[in-house]
Amino acid sequence: MMRSVFVLSAALATFHATNAFVPSLRRRYVHTRREATRMPSNDDEIPPLTDRLAALPELPIKDEMLTALSADGFVSAKAVVSSTLVRELATRQMCLPLAAAALGRSVICTLLLAEGLKQEETFQVRFQGDGPLNGVLAVANGRLETRGFVGNPRVTLPLNAKGKLDVGGGVGKGNLFVVRAKKLPGDTGVSPYSSITQIRSGEVPEDINYFLSESEQREGALAAGVHVNPELEVDAAAGWTVQLLPGASDEVAGKLMENLEAMAGDSPTSMVLEGLTPKDVLKKILAGMEPQFFEPRVPVRTPGCCSEEQVYRTLNLLPLREVIQIVELNEKVQRR
Repeated sequence: MMRSVFVLSAALATFHATNAFVPSLRRRYVHTRREATRMPSNDDEIPPLTDRLAALPELPIKDEMLTALSADGFVSAKAVVSSTLVRELATRQMCLPLAAAALGRSVICTLLLAEGLKQEETFQVRFQGDGPLNGVLAVANGRLETRGFVGNPRVTLPLNAKGKLDVGGGVGKGNLFVVRAKKLPGDTGVSPYSSITQIRSGEVPEDINYFLSESEQREGALAAGVHVNPELEVDAAAGWTVQLLPGASDEVAGKLMENLEAMAGDSPTSMVLEGLTPKDVLKKILAGMEPQFFEPRVPVRTPGCCSEEQVYRTLNLLPLREVIQIVELNEKVQRR
């Protein structure tokens, strides 16, 4: 009974944690679907990428991944701040807030689940829904190198019922594809293992957490959030995950649920904006469990990830309707 309640509470925690700031109405853009996917006809309308990246201010909380284990060894938790990384990815793809939130949440979740893998192993998610974002993909490896892609970065939608960015509506209904690349004993390289499940909400961490609980029988929670400021720039991106390990007692599970419920009003991004580091977040998750911390690591954008071959592979992942639209409108395909 205790464990079933824990899984439900974990799912609830992920739902409340997927927040993003919404700019004021006067700064919102209205696009039709085709206008949202079309690049400007004049390249001079867009400042060079190097200039756009150089103009971004330094953020107060540095990007960092940190892992901790409870003193009894039954609870494992990870927390990550990846504001600078997500901001760069969103800037490279010229994402409006909705796309930045979907892309950032996906990247954060893959980083959290790639932490602890062998260097060449990867964890990848691909949301293939019928929403106007036209799909979201993110992948990270054991070196904490990550990259991501959103099919339509310029889309906007009305706010959802909670007054938040409607990431679920942007993703839409469809399937979540999860690919793990593992290196098994005796293998010289990694082997991919694919899974598919139905998209439940499209909010990203909630869907991934359901996948983990159903397919891998994990007992835990997953949260991710992206904050966009009034200048339409990402200024906070963070997440955390926690897992009950085999042998954990109901008492341990109950204490963890108590800690998560106490954090119900603290989204990942609100904690970053308040100045909390990954270590501070882990102390809240593992309060009363005497956490032991491991060496921090820094997540980065995958280097050299834009070869011509990889561009073609990315195009192959796009929905057919999107490829047809690119050809019909003679749109440019850019790599960033």
